[in-house]
Amino acid sequence: MRMYIDKSKCTGCRMCQLVCSVKKYGEFNVHRGHCYLEEGEIVPNTAMFCRQCKRPFCKEACKFDAFEETANEGVLTINRDKCTKCLACVKACPFHMVLIDGQDGFPMKCDLCGGESQCVKQCPFQALEVK
Repeated sequence: MRMYIDKSKCTGCRMCQLVCSVKKYGEFNVHRGHCYLEEGEIVPNTAMFCRQCKRPFCKEACKFDAFEETANEGVLTINRDKCTKCLACVKACPFHMVLIDGQDGFPMKCDLCGGESQCVKQCPFQALEVK
């Protein structure tokens, strides 16, 4: 499973970041959403998410086994109890989709909310889909 974005529909409204931060941390804060907006000069800002790679370099780089598979095939989540904040996973991701939480320094990535992706449900433009 992974997130797909219809770039022709995404307006860069940041609703995905807001809903994600509420789901994960209980607060409205775009900087704590597990996705980011790619800022384009010609194309408007577009949401970007973890690609849920078949060979996850982020997991391979983690020496503390903090990356764990969820019930959804191939989807990883970061176990904060095992994470030491060394950020090797951040450096290892070729797509720059393991982000750093600006409030507590932990790495963060989209885990598709365990199959209940709130960003997909709340996107006002139906630009997101998980399949």
